[in-house]
Amino acid sequence: GAWKMFEQSPLVGMGTGSYRVYFPQFRDPDYHMTTISNVTLSAHNWILDALGQNGIIGLLALLFFLGTFCVLLL
Repeated sequence: GAWKMFEQSPLVGMGTGSYRVYFPQFRDPDYHMTTISNVTLSAHNWILDALGQNGIIGLLALLFFLGTFCVLLL
């Protein structure tokens, strides 16, 4: 679902915090099983979450921030 969100809007994503709202539109048709909750809050992969919600620009900004933080700690 997160990858399909990213494909829909690759540069800026669907919007920060929008995974719960847009995921039902992009999930697989066989998603509704009795063992899976119908409320999904994240993709359970922070890179896919960043790509789906914030696009390439948001992912690069996040990686730049984390890289800068790591360099400053050294």
